[in-house]
Amino acid sequence: MDQIREWYNGYFIGRFKGKYNPWSVSSYIETLCALLSNQDTPDIKEVARSAARKYWVTTGTTEMIDAQIDRYPS
Repeated sequence: MDQIREWYNGYFIGRFKGKYNPWSVSSYIETLCALLSNQDTPDIKEVARSAARKYWVTTGTTEMIDAQIDRYPS
């Protein structure tokens, strides 16, 4: 959980700060499972570190969401 918190906690959409980036967390878990399934006796901490990547760079922008948030301010 420390790896997830360190890498993916605290992203922003518009003026709202989210908790965790859902795309990055699900991609991290998918990579982690794949890495663990390829090893007989994995070093969990090392595998967890190696699964952490900048997944958010492969996603699109939040431009459309930002526009809607700005259009309907609270």
